[in-house]
Amino acid sequence: DVCSSDLYFDADGRFLGYRNHVRDVTRQLELERSARTADDKLRASIENLTESIVLCDAEDRIVFANRRFRELNRDFAEYTRPGRTFEGLIRAIVARGGIPEAVGREEAWLRERLDRRRNPRGEFELQRGDVCLLLREERLPDGGIISYGLDITELKRAQEERLAAARRQRDVLIQEVHHRIKNNLQGVVGLLMHDAREHEALAPILRHAATQVHAIALVHGLHAQTPARSVRVCDLVPAIARNVESLTQASIGVNLDVTERGVRLAEGESVAVALVINELLFNALKHSSPGEGVRAEVRQVGDAATVKIRNPGALPSGFDFAAGNGIGTGLDLVRALTPAPGARLSFVQDGAEVVATLEL
Repeated sequence: DVCSSDLYFDADGRFLGYRNHVRDVTRQLELERSARTADDKLRASIENLTESIVLCDAEDRIVFANRRFRELNRDFAEYTRPGRTFEGLIRAIVARGGIPEAVGREEAWLRERLDRRRNPRGEFELQRGDVCLLLREERLPDGGIISYGLDITELKRAQEERLAAARRQRDVLIQEVHHRIKNNLQGVVGLLMHDAREHEALAPILRHAATQVHAIALVHGLHAQTPARSVRVCDLVPAIARNVESLTQASIGVNLDVTERGVRLAEGESVAVALVINELLFNALKHSSPGEGVRAEVRQVGDAATVKIRNPGALPSGFDFAAGNGIGTGLDLVRALTPAPGARLSFVQDGAEVVATLEL
């Protein structure tokens, strides 16, 4: 109960006595205790959430930060105390290299981050060292900002592992497909060579077709050997040269001047480039006398590769590859197959040799 008293006096000012008032405030006290208990429970719940929470006032000064937030920023404890600015905390983290994406562009990143904080617009991910956070910030009616952060590191790692497994499965499947295509094409080559032996008059044409099909088979064979969806030029040229040698009984020298990494051809370009190199070698042999050396050279400069096919001989009068003058069916096919942009083919007379240069 709450008790209060009033003093009473007569007209001459003489004290007459007291009048007491008693009011039962039990219910009010119970409500206040319940409110304090509820507030304590709410604060304890927020304190022990696995999600980090920080509440800032209208001046973006920290009012309250829960345990997970403090743990996440334990190396910056002095910046997480009530009264410190959120910007001060972010700047301290960036200064120590705690935000990988901010390294090298710290001030620009800070401007972007603080602008996003002042103008919240949905969830976003932030990498904090080894921890990946899913953050959400909301503006409160009084101008303050409440920030939520969920640690999704394990979720991201699990997703990456699933993606890696899916990529491995895809690569194995693609390699198997390339392997089967190669085997089927080799079967076609065998049929063409059989017909070449059976039909002498058609033998040159059939052997030429066989080298073309086998060049495509070689590309699929190289793809079947590696999960990389590309082929190194320094692997492709020797393979095609050996193939042409085996089908024509000619001799082709190959010289490589490349790095271990080599220049790689995208999957969509490798077949076309293989056919171009095959045609250039076949054309060089066709215009050389038996026993004269045909040479293939591969040279790498940076991320570019140059393939040169050399053979003894002379370019015909009026020959102009770019304009299509003086070229036969084989070189006409080469013109059609040369990948563009990024590839260039030219022919020059170098002393007693014709040099075809393919730049990739």
